[in-house]
Amino acid sequence: MSRVGLTSKIAHSITSAETQEDKLEILMKYSKESLIKRIVNFAYNPLITYDMTDYNPVNKGKQYGMGISKFMHVIEDINDGKYTKEEAIFASNLVLTHISNDESDIFIGILKKSLGWGLESQTISAVWPEMNVSYPVQYPTEFSNALYKKFDLACAAQKSYTGLRINVIVRGNGIRIVNSLGEDLTYLDMYHAQFGNLAQHGDTIFDGMAVHVDDNNEIITVEDDSEILEASAENIRFILWDAIRYDGFVNGTDTRIGYNWRYNGLEHMMFLSAEKNQNPCYSLPQSKSCTNIEEIKTFQDEVDGDIIIKNLSGTWQNGFTTSDLILRK
Repeated sequence: MSRVGLTSKIAHSITSAETQEDKLEILMKYSKESLIKRIVNFAYNPLITYDMTDYNPVNKGKQYGMGISKFMHVIEDINDGKYTKEEAIFASNLVLTHISNDESDIFIGILKKSLGWGLESQTISAVWPEMNVSYPVQYPTEFSNALYKKFDLACAAQKSYTGLRINVIVRGNGIRIVNSLGEDLTYLDMYHAQFGNLAQHGDTIFDGMAVHVDDNNEIITVEDDSEILEASAENIRFILWDAIRYDGFVNGTDTRIGYNWRYNGLEHMMFLSAEKNQNPCYSLPQSKSCTNIEEIKTFQDEVDGDIIIKNLSGTWQNGFTTSDLILRK
């Protein structure tokens, strides 16, 4: 069977399978097929976006056309920001004059992030555990003396804020503000320019919390993040505590830079952008450098709430980390 025939056959089998167990069986059978793995990654990785959900293709492929493997580089280039929106549409339309009509729907489905294979994240992870199919978020582990004793002598203690967990993704000239599921918070687009200035348009992920403030810019305590979503965008501010390099974030871990360097880098970014962002929508968390548990608990009494204790050498990783410990009040 030709490569074109095999890819379309696999696609049809996955789409037609009624249960996740059946889809998993098919994926396991073809787990070594690098093209299928790339298609799944480009279609389901939440960090890969093309801004093509409104794409209305002129053509739908041709009979006896070439397989999608010949055109995956176009999808990569669109994701890498090598095209403007108009250029991406032109390139995609050109692809659809040459690609096989058996696989054109796959190409279109990837670009529109609507492949239609019906795969759940657990199914994909069972076949390719290293693939990012859930949006990566680092979470602190509950405090214990045993975990704290593994920290460096000095650590950072930071106030824990109630609000909506957010990431600001700056990649080239593209900026997105998303929640912990990787869903775009488009009502906060008004802040894009400030974050572009902050990152100097470098490829950076800002990690933090969106909080509700009053007209005096004082933080309003909320019970849950739904109150943030209901607040006016003008009354939203951002507490930022981390800046992660984009490539490490996409990989789900970055062992190159400890937290001390990342936090200092974030402070430096704020200093450099102060002239452009004279009324910044962001700030650093209330924090203190501590060398022992007594200093940590004194700081907790000062903020009168939960705090996060951060190991200064801790690297960023997706999921729960023992380099960040949450100490409850």
